[in-house]
Amino acid sequence: MEKAPRKSLLNKTMFILNGKRKLFVFLFISIMILASYLRLNNLTSRSLWGDEAHSLYSICDFYSSGFHFVKADFPEVFGRSLKAAIGPLILDSHLPVYFVGLSFWTNYLGISEYSLRLYSVIIGILCVVILFFFARQLFDNKTALISSFFLAISPLAIMHSQEIRVYGLLMLFSLLSSFYFWKLIFKEKTFLNSILYIVFSVLFLSVHIYSLLIVLSQFIFLLLVYFHKKNIKQFFGMFVLQLISGLLVSYFYIKMLLLNFAAVMQSTTEMAFGVFPWYLKGPLFIFVLSLGETVAPWNFAVVIPACLAFGFLFVRSFTKIKDLNVSFLLVLSLFPVIFSALLLKPTMPKYLIISLPFYLLLVGFSLTQIKQRLGFYILFLTIVIVQLASVSNYFNLKEYHNSNQLEPWREVSGIIKKQYQSGDAILTTNHYINYRLMAYYLNILNNGGYKIYTLQKDFVTPVVFNNRAVLIYGNSQSVFSLTKTKFHRIWFVEHIGDDRAFPVGYVDKINSFIKKRYFLQQEERFVPYSQTLAAHLPIKRHDIQLPRVKISLYTLKGETELK
Repeated sequence: MEKAPRKSLLNKTMFILNGKRKLFVFLFISIMILASYLRLNNLTSRSLWGDEAHSLYSICDFYSSGFHFVKADFPEVFGRSLKAAIGPLILDSHLPVYFVGLSFWTNYLGISEYSLRLYSVIIGILCVVILFFFARQLFDNKTALISSFFLAISPLAIMHSQEIRVYGLLMLFSLLSSFYFWKLIFKEKTFLNSILYIVFSVLFLSVHIYSLLIVLSQFIFLLLVYFHKKNIKQFFGMFVLQLISGLLVSYFYIKMLLLNFAAVMQSTTEMAFGVFPWYLKGPLFIFVLSLGETVAPWNFAVVIPACLAFGFLFVRSFTKIKDLNVSFLLVLSLFPVIFSALLLKPTMPKYLIISLPFYLLLVGFSLTQIKQRLGFYILFLTIVIVQLASVSNYFNLKEYHNSNQLEPWREVSGIIKKQYQSGDAILTTNHYINYRLMAYYLNILNNGGYKIYTLQKDFVTPVVFNNRAVLIYGNSQSVFSLTKTKFHRIWFVEHIGDDRAFPVGYVDKINSFIKKRYFLQQEERFVPYSQTLAAHLPIKRHDIQLPRVKISLYTLKGETELK
């Protein structure tokens, strides 16, 4: 008779536990659905932009294939990416792993805008999953749910989950390398975990040079653990694993550093925030980790609540600094930011996506330590609201820090495609952006056979103006003289970056030269520079009156003007 109450109590306990488990699973699945939706939403609403085109051209040799898509040869892609990586770092600081993976992906799914960006979407969703399990092992289920939710709605993570760039993969391997580093320090010191740490660290170091900052952060934490535990065996064991990882990628790192050390230390970034002095860059990097790259610093309705909520929770995490898990996350979050602000002048905020999951995990953990329910919900809702405000700006193309991403190349090519006639030619200014994007939308995607030329042989060879022979370059790098070539009409495509790609006044001279034989029939301007965020900073990069993109239709004089 006495066992019945005990059995009833056990049943009630099991019922409660099962209910909590079901709620936990439901919340996790809901977070994953939300993360997937935000990353798949409006995936092709923006055109490809210059850097995305660079990713595509890194895996496909369109020049030798007549601007047709041919399935890539993996060793060739790896070699080409490696060659680019060990060249001038300012031109390309990206190592081969991302491009090899993208090459494999496109061999099966093609090179449409959707399929190219879907690769980054999958990577971005995996980051949310891995952060969830990482946080669960470091702390508890509540922290895992909150931190993975913050990453799911992170504006910075969403942006780079929708771009054909390396940064999502950089974050993924930052998580995996650090996860297995932590496991070897605090959990299972197994041979398999050691191998996985080396594999993920080598892959991480082979994505982007800024991966070094996380590996160095891991080493700094290893020193802290040694001073705390005095375990010399553990210290040397982990040091050897890091050394092996470093040696496996040492060839191109040594070569890159020898070629580019001075440039890395002295150069300045093209990003809008490059104008700020070093002592403001640290806070600005944290700003981007919190709100992404689609909120203006003077948008006080978003920035002030964000600073208060994120700042309070991040600073509050220092009260738990004696907890080695918290110390680990603080080192991974702060060292890359401080080192970059002080010593790496070309640092773009997006490079520090390597620290984003650890920063959000710290914020999530700190939030779980708030005992007052009202305070907890106020902070939680504030973070959610400000992040979603930035996400809304992202999808509505507002307050972009990098206005290159706003350029409507699909629309520009569509206008030309609709009005293109036999005997027309498309003349682009710079090779890196205009030429490659026009070739992608007009010829590569549709096998259009459009005649597209550029004023630059490539984006390295200097250009010199010659009145007697204005040289233009065709699809197979063939050279023509504009003075000796007679087109019925010329579509002249200009870009705001031409003032940096060409000598001063060069493009104006080309326009004047064309006008001697042609009259201007039509002109369209896209994305006024005056309306971009960079125009409101004291940078003075471009003439405030310029558009980011301009197309001019010239018709040969003496011929009937088309209506």
